[in-house]
Amino acid sequence: MAFHVYKFFFLGELRGGTATPSVETTAADFFPEDQFPPLSISRVTPAQLKHMFAHLRNPTWPTSFD
Repeated sequence: MAFHVYKFFFLGELRGGTATPSVETTAADFFPEDQFPPLSISRVTPAQLKHMFAHLRNPTWPTSFD
C-alpha cells in the first residue's frame, strides 16, 4: 500500500535533436495548451495541466501543493 504519492511537473526545453521515446515512454511530443492528447486520467488530469500552464504564465506564483 502506498503511503505517499508524489507528482512533479517540470518545464523543459528541447535544445537540438528531437523528442524520442525511451525505456520510460512509448512516445514523446509537444502539444499546445488547448490540444492535449488522450491522458491517463489516473496519473494526470486536464485541470492539473491547465494549472501548470497558468504557473508558466505567472512565474511569481508559489509552488503548488495538494
